[in-house]
Formats: sequence, C-alpha cells, structure tokens
Amino acid sequence: MKKSINYIIFIILLIVLVISMTLSVLFLKYKDQGKFNLSRKKFDIVFTNAIVNDENVKFKINNEKKYIHIDISKLPKEIQLSVDIKNIANIDALVKNFSYSNIDTNAQEGEVSITTSINNGEIIKKGEAKKLNIVIKNNTNKEDLFYNFNINYLFEEYNL
Repeated sequence: MKKSINYIIFIILLIVLVISMTLSVLFLKYKDQGKFNLSRKKFDIVFTNAIVNDENVKFKINNEKKYIHIDISKLPKEIQLSVDIKNIANIDALVKNFSYSNIDTNAQEGEVSITTSINNGEIIKKGEAKKLNIVIKNNTNKEDLFYNFNINYLFEEYNL
C-alpha cells in the first residue's frame, strides 16, 4: 500500500514538473521577442514601363507567370515595343529559357520576324533594370496580317 502511494505521489510530481517546465519554456519564448532579419536569397523579376509605337497593338504583361502577350490586329512594316525588366531582389537572375507560345497568325513562315534584345543566358543583376526591346517586322507587302503571341521568360538564380 505504501509503495502505491509513493508511486502515485511520484507520478503527480512528475506531471507537475513537466507542466511547469513546459509553461516556463513557453513564457520565456514569448517574453523575449526581438528583431532578426532573415535574408532570403531570391530573385524577383518585374516587367514594367511598357511602350509601344502603334495603335494596332494590344500589350499585356503578366508578372506572376513572367510572360508578355502581344496582340497585333494589323501588322505594319515594323513595330517596336519596349519593356523594362527589373530585378528588385538581392541576388542576380539568369534568363534560363526564352520562348514564344500561343502563336495565332495568318502569316506564313518567314513572313514575320521577331527580334528581342534579351535572350537566353542574359544576367540581370540585383537591383538592375534592363530594357527589353522587341522589333516585329513584316517581311512582305501584305497589309492584312495579324499576329498574336506570348513571349515567355524563365529565370533562375545566378551565382558566380
């Protein structure tokens, strides 16, 4: 009988000790609040300041998915567009992949040429803005061409 009473007292004291230790750790953790900066090394690319020189062009930027949609209802001899690409983060970014997608046109292959000033392998340094110049040329004398497409960019972290 005496052993069972000692055992019960021991268990109760153990439970009280565990609860008191838990509460003391919690109170100390929430009492000592301070500042600390967690610097995440991540690039953040933003497309801004879109400029186009033709009223037949609709221009849409999607910063979340990193693409530019260009909708040309009537393609003249040449269209020039520009967009600022800014890296607003604390690490350099590399253009890993650059491509065109969702192309909808009545032009045949070779009738339209597209050139861009930022391609695969380009590095955009932290805090830097680069001007993306896009030139779309109509290589024919046709005036009824339309051209709709996306320019997609895939970026990755760049370390020297």
